[in-house]
Amino acid sequence: MTTKQPEIACVGLKPRARPNGGISCLLEISRGDRILMTREYTLTKQKDFDSACQELIDRGVEPVKAEKMLHAVVTAMRQALDGAREQPADIVVETELRSRSMQIIEALGNQGRWLKTPADFLYFNGTTMTPVGIESLDMDVLLNARFKINETERISNFVKAEMKYHTAREGEEVEIHDLSYYDASRHCAYMYMGEGRVLKLNGKSREIVQNGEDNVLFRPSDLFESWEYQENHGFKLREFVGTFNFEKGGDSPFEVEEQQVLFLVLLIALYFKSIQPTKPIIVATGSPGSGKTSMLRALGQIMVGSRFDVNALNADKEDDFDTAVTNSSFLVYDNVDARVKWLENALATVATGGRKSKRILHTTNQIGHFDVDCFLGITSFAPKFRRPDVSERLLIFWLARRQAEERRPERWLQNLVKENRNVFLSEVADRINDTLATQEPSVDVSDIRMADFAFVSKWIAGGMSGRAGANAIENDIDRIIEKIRRSQQQFAGENNSLIVALKQWVLESQQGQLNCHREVLAKDLNAELQKIAEDEQLRWFHKPTTIAKAINQNMSVLESDFEVQTKIHTRTGNAIRIRLKSQNPPQAEFDETRVL
Repeated sequence: MTTKQPEIACVGLKPRARPNGGISCLLEISRGDRILMTREYTLTKQKDFDSACQELIDRGVEPVKAEKMLHAVVTAMRQALDGAREQPADIVVETELRSRSMQIIEALGNQGRWLKTPADFLYFNGTTMTPVGIESLDMDVLLNARFKINETERISNFVKAEMKYHTAREGEEVEIHDLSYYDASRHCAYMYMGEGRVLKLNGKSREIVQNGEDNVLFRPSDLFESWEYQENHGFKLREFVGTFNFEKGGDSPFEVEEQQVLFLVLLIALYFKSIQPTKPIIVATGSPGSGKTSMLRALGQIMVGSRFDVNALNADKEDDFDTAVTNSSFLVYDNVDARVKWLENALATVATGGRKSKRILHTTNQIGHFDVDCFLGITSFAPKFRRPDVSERLLIFWLARRQAEERRPERWLQNLVKENRNVFLSEVADRINDTLATQEPSVDVSDIRMADFAFVSKWIAGGMSGRAGANAIENDIDRIIEKIRRSQQQFAGENNSLIVALKQWVLESQQGQLNCHREVLAKDLNAELQKIAEDEQLRWFHKPTTIAKAINQNMSVLESDFEVQTKIHTRTGNAIRIRLKSQNPPQAEFDETRVL
């Protein structure tokens, strides 16, 4: 007697999420207690359906029953996608993706650290010893190399979102630096060398340590190129700075050697950014062909590498400027000669530090905060950014046009920097060590608006003075700082119609009396200055009611050459007396005087 075999039946249908974001269904068939086949189907095309049907028939399933089983598969996938089942498709998908994401986060966490700053979430790669932004290309590369995940796959966005949530909950709050950092509590300076290495300096010795030592973390820009410390470098920076054609006389209040020393001090001061919350705006000015662009490009290429270059300023894109200064350690804008209506306010923010708050893209009411912590350089032949409060933040270098026989091709200077970058940065490191070995200056530098830079400059100069064979000018940084202040006042006064008109007015007379000895009402002073401006074809914007305010706003510029006094009259207004400091004072001074 023949025993009847059990019929083939479907014993399992399980929709599931695919890694690329689609839906599949696991079909399980059996004959009695024995599982005949388990297959995962997508069935997105008719030929897939036909092929699967034939496979079931080959396994002994009747054709009609095979079609019914596959129709059940299709229905299950549709129900999963439509959310008709008790466990909708999106829940199935997210469960699978979340499980995979947690595995990836755990695997990465075993070989690194999750970090958070006020502006970003990061993963510190324990293999390369560098922080990686979760939303960066570097993270896409890491996920592809370790887990074969392509950025176009759905799981890529899902796992990066889970990384951010995980970091927000459990990540370490840290401060990230770019090129250097000075830790006042440890009295140590750190210079990033690339490839996860840091040069640690303490005033007595130097040591190459891993990125993250002493919890000091660096994340340089994509342009940064590694460098190596070289013994016996020979202190060649002073010779290199001598290749720049600094102006002697003319508009410059500095001697050539003073500008050379100031540039060298600046290069070292750039590595003390962490103790300079206020920063100078570096300006290179001079005729076309004087090497303004070459000088500031070379400064950037020493610090960052050969891929550093200057930028063009787009007067219509203030947002581009904001993005650049909140993402750069050192930045140069070239040929800033046109008047840009927002530039002076922006320069004041860069110099004093601050934070840019902007709506996050693709959101309605979410604000992102981005710190401005950048050294900014500008080259200009005819600068228009001369507002007094801005001028007081400028570190100005004057360059002269080279004679034809003295000119060198730009590639010559770039090759010189590229070939000697290790030597130059090794000298910077040793000069930083010299600085740390010197007692911090205790002198008052409050008479200059760039007090932080003045303090660091004095400290660096002290280290220079301690080295054998130091130049005498390096010991006299006080004189150079005073000339910085004078250069700022001179810069603000150039092309300032009020200053130009006042200089002529104080030398003229009215009814046999020198103007510098007169008491003149504000409205009369404005009328007389306006006439001078018209005769000299100067633009005049002031009014009788605002001339006193204009003088007050320019007082930081006027005080170098002028003495300004006022006497309050109840009915007629303020009487003003102005004279050049080089002029003899009037016989009768005001009984009560005050600076406007």
